[in-house]
Amino acid sequence: MSHHVTQNFFWSELIGNKDSDDLPVLTRYLLLRLAEDVLQPLRNFFGCKIRVTNCLRWPSDYYVLLSRGWNPSLTSDHYAGLAVPTTTPEHKKRFGAYYTQSVGAADIVPECGVEKAWDAMRDVAGCNGAEIMAHKSRIVCGQVIYERSGTSEWLHVSNPPSVVFSNEWVNLTFHRRPWLKSVDGGNTYQEV
Repeated sequence: MSHHVTQNFFWSELIGNKDSDDLPVLTRYLLLRLAEDVLQPLRNFFGCKIRVTNCLRWPSDYYVLLSRGWNPSLTSDHYAGLAVPTTTPEHKKRFGAYYTQSVGAADIVPECGVEKAWDAMRDVAGCNGAEIMAHKSRIVCGQVIYERSGTSEWLHVSNPPSVVFSNEWVNLTFHRRPWLKSVDGGNTYQEV
């Protein structure tokens, strides 16, 4: 699939070899919002190309990532509204049989350098969650995470939950820390 989502991003970067027309409507909407409201503005802010290394995950991807030694989250925003079976008693009690509150996320590697991009974002961070006050505009993310595993590093950026949920629901349900850093492949996270 090679058609554009935005000026600089293609559907194939977000969903691999899947057809965007075959996605559930909510998933397609969340990925469109991610591309238009987060990825494209970040590319403009960084002034360099961004490579998307991971975006939409299917529930089965969780087990594939586990088998490869990664530490994926069942509540990851990478699932973009897809129903993910809950496996822990805590998740079952809180979310029921399926977690469906993911709002879309991408792992990115800016051509100008991950650490340089992270520092640029933190330098202009707003005071309301993961917002970036960039070039007289405001980029609102749900979460921004600097991640490193060995010599690989990337930024995880997500839509804000308010892209589909009311502020009341967000305040009751989402207790995410907006700026995090992990240098051990996702085993531990430090609030920044």
